[in-house]
Amino acid sequence: MKIKALVLAAGMTASVLAGAASAQAVRINEFMADNDSIASPAGNKADWVELYNTTSSAVNLTGMYLSDNATNPTKWQFPSGTTIPANGYLVVWAYDTTFAGALYASWALSKDGEHIRLSAANLSAIDSVTFGPQPKNRTVARIPNGTGSFTSSCQPTLGLQNNCSGTSILGARQAAAAGFSLGRAGNGRIAARFTLAAVAPVRLSVLDARGREVAVVFEGPLAAGAHERAVDPGSLPAGAYTFRLRAGGVEHAHAGVILR
Repeated sequence: MKIKALVLAAGMTASVLAGAASAQAVRINEFMADNDSIASPAGNKADWVELYNTTSSAVNLTGMYLSDNATNPTKWQFPSGTTIPANGYLVVWAYDTTFAGALYASWALSKDGEHIRLSAANLSAIDSVTFGPQPKNRTVARIPNGTGSFTSSCQPTLGLQNNCSGTSILGARQAAAAGFSLGRAGNGRIAARFTLAAVAPVRLSVLDARGREVAVVFEGPLAAGAHERAVDPGSLPAGAYTFRLRAGGVEHAHAGVILR
């Protein structure tokens, strides 16, 4: 069992024809334009845009575009074979970089406000949103997922159902975990270690390469101080995973690979 740096990746399953028929059902679901709390697969605090598939079938996004400019919808094109799972999520990191296996747009969002547009391969608009100045570490999210109106100043729910938690930024930072790290715990297990500055509700979970939560390691309140929770990856196939810690409304994440 080895743990090393890794990335979230889009699935590669649905056919192009199926994608063409259902792409209109994909929605811009949540985005963060001033991120200082969530590390991307490349390890930077990149902005991000979450898409949501409102259908019960996977959608192929090959040939579609995502842009931060209404007059230039072709600024970034989805790589060939990119899919979004049925009733699932796909995250595009808005940062001009390359990192194998992750989706990185060739632009970054402006915290002062701008526009996001999702376009079909023929450049027709599928979904778009224009937003104003953004507070740090908060998102704009559709409530409910994919169909509702956009609500601003939400706590991030990357890869999960949007609910726009009302936890204050100050309170979240006071309870946030520090030093979140992964290590060996013996018997092939993975140790997730972190320290809480104050008592806080904690949820430690594991996400697969498509951003789906596949295991909940711990959920409940914890006291201030150092904590360790062991993750048994025995039921998970080899591959890329993200270990996500939510403490007091702030999210921390580490990407890794399970090798057998």
